[in-house]
Amino acid sequence: MQLSRYSAPEFDPYGDDRPVETDEGWRAPTASQPIATTLSIPGSKSLTNRELVLAALADGPSTLRAPLWSRDSELMVEGLRALGVRFERMPGAGGFGDDLRVTPADELLGSTTIDCGLAGTVMRFLPPVAALALGPTTFDGDEYARKRPMSGVIDGLHGLGVDLDDDGRGALPFTVHGTGRVAGGALEIDASASSQFVSALLLSAARFEQGVDLRHTGERLPSLPHIEMTVAALAARGVEVGAPELGRWTVAPGPIAAIDVDIEPDLSNAAPFLVAALVTGGSVTITGWPRSTTQVGAQLATILPGSGRSSSTATIGSRSTRPRPPPTAGAASGAPTSTSRRPASSCPTSSRSPRSPTDRARSRGSGTSDTTRPTGWPRSRPS
Repeated sequence: MQLSRYSAPEFDPYGDDRPVETDEGWRAPTASQPIATTLSIPGSKSLTNRELVLAALADGPSTLRAPLWSRDSELMVEGLRALGVRFERMPGAGGFGDDLRVTPADELLGSTTIDCGLAGTVMRFLPPVAALALGPTTFDGDEYARKRPMSGVIDGLHGLGVDLDDDGRGALPFTVHGTGRVAGGALEIDASASSQFVSALLLSAARFEQGVDLRHTGERLPSLPHIEMTVAALAARGVEVGAPELGRWTVAPGPIAAIDVDIEPDLSNAAPFLVAALVTGGSVTITGWPRSTTQVGAQLATILPGSGRSSSTATIGSRSTRPRPPPTAGAASGAPTSTSRRPASSCPTSSRSPRSPTDRARSRGSGTSDTTRPTGWPRSRPS
């Protein structure tokens, strides 16, 4: 099976409206001196929308601290609200908007329509939730959302016995006729088009009567780290989740614990700022960089210090890495492996003993360092 640790859009958001390129070009900004700054990055969209779904299905209220406020996350909130989940915005301590208190519905109710916009997580993560609701829920979105692949979720729900009417399109719009229960059990899908097909079914599976034993049948599996992110989020809420073999995942039926979660900053969005430090020979400090994370963007702390010669130190919490000097003049220096990201193999892949919600909340909140600081990179490229 071909695995991909890279995720790229699988559709053209522009369609026939792609911006017209001209010969005028774009004048890139320049820096007259090395930059030196400290900044914060907004929360991860991938983590925010996974935690919203899990909080909505949990056994009590949860608080999401520093969630990302974006169109995709707000569409997720509105979709869950339409199914009966309650949300309360609370003053946040950071600079990116409110925290969010999520109270699950006593009983999920359909008889509604959910606007997915262009958000893949909304159109894929919420249909299994709607299957647990009573009544029909219609899903639709922007014009180009109807071109995005949905077959993995549609076929998966059909395989679990859910009544879903898509008129054979395998795409939006479609209606999920929820009965308040999903039997669950063994299931095979082809997730070659999107790893979100796997995450969508795993996120709700603990609420299925038999959980799920999910097997991917395709020849390739894109963006494995995002599935690992889903597995880790489930395990942190006490769900018994496993990956007994490549391309297979199991989730046992049971409660999803209500916990308070600190949403990590979106590490991939730190890239342009860290690169700015690299090309100007300056220093950029990103606050709140987690010591351990499933985000692929954490690899920046390893990749960028090795892009040029430097005798300074990249600091991550209380640990640091120092790029090695180049073996010959003009050669790009290497860097030792950073400890900022947990290896993929250490992502939870077996059953986990549930802990108390207090312990889980404490552990999720204690894995963030004050800063990560790639600093003092070269003022010019090695020749």
